[in-house]
Amino acid sequence: MKTLRNNIFYLLLVFFGKSLIAPAQVVQSVEAPSAKSVSVYIVDDPYAADLLVYRVDNKAQSKGNRGWWYFQDALTYADKKIYFTNTPEEAVLYIYFVEEPRQAGWVNKKKKNYF
Repeated sequence: MKTLRNNIFYLLLVFFGKSLIAPAQVVQSVEAPSAKSVSVYIVDDPYAADLLVYRVDNKAQSKGNRGWWYFQDALTYADKKIYFTNTPEEAVLYIYFVEEPRQAGWVNKKKKNYF
């Protein structure tokens, strides 16, 4: 009985532990598009954006898929590679940089799976 309780406890711990861990938003800008990068276009109007992005100063602030991005120079530490396109037709994601962290977030939740 004790073993069964311990097993259930560990299963619950693993299940809830994984659900609390959100993907990080440590990004790295690349020079050329690739199959492993997300093509992004910066729009001038927040109403045209799929994601409103707030740029944070350190990696610890970038946890979660909430639009808080930390730009990493080293590719090996970045969770996502992004390629900034010059034309909207090339992009799969439109972003707008916001001034306040409370403004950041997904506008088009259907595209949330890119991050």
